[in-house]
Amino acid sequence: MLEGEKNSIEKVGVTVVGYTKSNFEPSGKNFRVRFSRFSLGKGKQAEKQSGVLYGSESKNCDLSDGRLTCGVGASAFTNAQGAELEIPEASSLTVFSYRSGLYNYKYRLGYTDGAGGVFLYNTSSGAFEDILGGTSEAFVFEAMSGSKEGILMLYNASGAWTYARSGTLTQQLTRNILAGCFYGERAFFAAHPFTVLYSSSLDPSVFTEDVEEAGKIEFPSDKGKIHSFAELNGKLYAFRENGVLQITAKGSALDFEANEIELAIGGIFKGSVGACGKYIFFLTAEGLFAFDGTGVEKILTELEIFPLAEGQACTNACVRGKYYLQYLDRSGSKKAIVVDGTGKSGYYTFYKKALSDCDGRGLFLKDSAVYAIDENAALPQGESYYFKAETEFGVTGEKTLKTLRLKGEGLLKAVLSSERATREFEVDLTGGDAVLKIGLKGKAFSLEFHLQKGSAVKEAEAELYALTK
Repeated sequence: MLEGEKNSIEKVGVTVVGYTKSNFEPSGKNFRVRFSRFSLGKGKQAEKQSGVLYGSESKNCDLSDGRLTCGVGASAFTNAQGAELEIPEASSLTVFSYRSGLYNYKYRLGYTDGAGGVFLYNTSSGAFEDILGGTSEAFVFEAMSGSKEGILMLYNASGAWTYARSGTLTQQLTRNILAGCFYGERAFFAAHPFTVLYSSSLDPSVFTEDVEEAGKIEFPSDKGKIHSFAELNGKLYAFRENGVLQITAKGSALDFEANEIELAIGGIFKGSVGACGKYIFFLTAEGLFAFDGTGVEKILTELEIFPLAEGQACTNACVRGKYYLQYLDRSGSKKAIVVDGTGKSGYYTFYKKALSDCDGRGLFLKDSAVYAIDENAALPQGESYYFKAETEFGVTGEKTLKTLRLKGEGLLKAVLSSERATREFEVDLTGGDAVLKIGLKGKAFSLEFHLQKGSAVKEAEAELYALTK
C-alpha cells in the first residue's frame, strides 16, 4: 500500500552576467509501504499484491494467519520412569511407542534400525533389546486384542509377527508384507504385490480365511503395488504406486466393500501417505496433494516443493492436527514441512531424524536423544526462526530506506541490506511496536527477521525516499 506526498522543491538562485539562472536540487518524494500480511513466494510478488510481504526463504516460521510467528519446537522425551533415553544413530531408523499395560496406557519406547532389528526398551534391564532379529528392514504398528491389550505388529519381507505383552513373539504370516495397519478392530496387511490380508475381529493373530472373519482381497495389477494404508472418515484407503483403493471393512467380513478411486495422478511416494484433519496427504514428483476420499487437489504451491522423482525417502507424522512431511528435494537436500490439517497453510521446519507418529505424538532423534514435537517449547540447539524477503517496495531505481516500523510482540533481530550495505538491529516489541532508523540506500532490499520463541511480527511499514524523474 503506497502513501506519499511530494517534497517541496527549494530553488537556489545563481547570478550570471546578463541573467539569473534557477538551479534545482534533485526532486523526489517520501512514501510509505505497509505490509499487513506475510507469506511465501519467490520473485517480485511483493510488488504484485498490495499489503503482502512475500518471503523468498523461511524456516520454522508459521505464516498461517498472515502474521510472522514462531512454529513448533521440541522437548526431551522421557519414558514412564521419567528417564531420558538415547538411541544409537543409524542410516534408517523409526522410533515407536507401545502400550504395554492393561488400560493404564503406559508406553514402552522402541526403534527399528533399518537392518532387520526391532528394539524394545526393557524396563528391568534398563536397555533396548532386539525382539525380532530379522535380516530385512522391519516396520511396526500397534493393534488391540479383545481384552484391549496392546499388541505389537511387526512385518518385513519375510512375513508378519505379533508381540504380546507377555513378551511372546509369534509369526502369523509368511508372505512378503509391504504395508500394515490396524483398522475396524482388525489388522490389515498388504502382501506383495496386490493382495490385502485382514485378521479376525479383535484378534490380530488369526488370519485363517473365514467367511465372516479373516480373509483376503485381491486387486488388479494395473496400478502397481500397494505400499501404504490410511484411514479417513471411517474408511480405509490403500495407496498404490499409481492409484487409491477404498475399503469399507467394519463388522462382519460379509459386509466388506472395496472400490478403486480414479485419480489423474500417479507416482505416489511411499512414506508420504498420512491422514490428518480433513485429508490424507501424499507427495509425488509433481508436488504435495490433499485427498478428501473422492478426489485430490495440489496444495501449497507457494512452498515450491520439488522432490526427487526416483528413490524418494519420505517420512511423515500427524501431531495435534498438523501433518509433518520430510523428503529429499531435487538437489538431494533434506526438507521438512508442516501442513495445517485444513491443507490451506504450511511452512518449512527443521529436519527431524527418524520422525515417527507415536499415537499422536511426533517423536524423533537429535544427537541420539529422543525428542517430542512440542508447540510450546523452543527449537533444539542449532535451529532458528528465520524469514527473509527481497523487495523493491514497488518503486524501481535508486531510493533510501529511511525507517522501518514493526508491530508485534517479543524480541527479535532484524537484518536489513541493499547492494551497498547491511544494518542489524536488536528489536524489542514487548511494547507493541518499534521504529528502526535505517538510512540505507539502494535499488533493492533484503529484509531478514530472526525471531525468539514467543515473538511475532504483525505488520511492517517502511518509509522511503525516492528520486523522481
